[in-house]
Amino acid sequence: MHRKKSNNMATSYLAEPAFLAEDSHRLSKTDLTKCTLLMNIGPTVLMFAIFEPQDKCLITLKGYFFDIHEREESLLEILEQCFDQNRILYTGFQHVKISFDDHEFTLVPRPLFNPSLKKEYLTFLNPGFPDQAYLTDQIESLNAVNVYSVDKNTAGYLRKEFSDAKFYHAETVFLFSLMKQTADAANCLYVRVQQGHITITVMVGGKPKLVQPYPIYHGMDVYYFILNAIKGLHLGDEPVEVFLSGQINEDSSVYKEVVYGIPAVSWLKRSNDINYIKDFNKYPDQYFYILTSLALCE
Repeated sequence: MHRKKSNNMATSYLAEPAFLAEDSHRLSKTDLTKCTLLMNIGPTVLMFAIFEPQDKCLITLKGYFFDIHEREESLLEILEQCFDQNRILYTGFQHVKISFDDHEFTLVPRPLFNPSLKKEYLTFLNPGFPDQAYLTDQIESLNAVNVYSVDKNTAGYLRKEFSDAKFYHAETVFLFSLMKQTADAANCLYVRVQQGHITITVMVGGKPKLVQPYPIYHGMDVYYFILNAIKGLHLGDEPVEVFLSGQINEDSSVYKEVVYGIPAVSWLKRSNDINYIKDFNKYPDQYFYILTSLALCE
């Protein structure tokens, strides 16, 4: 399906890609209509990749940082501009998977879940924003439902462009991947870092015991949230491995504060069930964990 290019872009939000990995020769030889488009959208980052399912290989990646200054509809404008700048997105891909990576979500036990209360589950503790679409992911392995919200205009635009796309919240993708990796693990604490927020997920014996987003203002905040999570789950006398992921590295204040106080800290490595073109090796594993895990998400 070919889409009409938008001509109403008055303001430029997207600079040059912050991340770019591709094999142009392989891309030109690949039938993209048999591939899967992966897209991860957050408050300040937009990334997409193309997954070739026969070889289980990610053959291209592009990612942008942006600052929307809390302007109304600006995320929609960024998506429109992204399509305008990347003609490859007009391809009729076989499958499209899109994850929304923000901190507005909550897990509800399935026996207690009432579809008519989706909005109330989210706004009970966090007052909602107007014009939101309230979506859900079924997490079969946890017998739970992940409830989250997406700007209604953004969701509508993506549904118009990709009528058969599968929507997920990033935490659903994250949990799906962790539960495949940590079936035999002991105690692991994972910190997903975003601008101004983190999400801490604690896995004990391969099962999540805590999934909680937190606002952060300084790297030291992350250190204390980790300690509080370990203490609250009474894991203080047991070894706990801590893993960091997100667009951060050794120079970030989060890493420096956490590694200063906690000895067992590692970067979360991307899935080894996927093949990657060589160009991916110039970026750390922790940068694209959600996007790469999305390829394997059912």
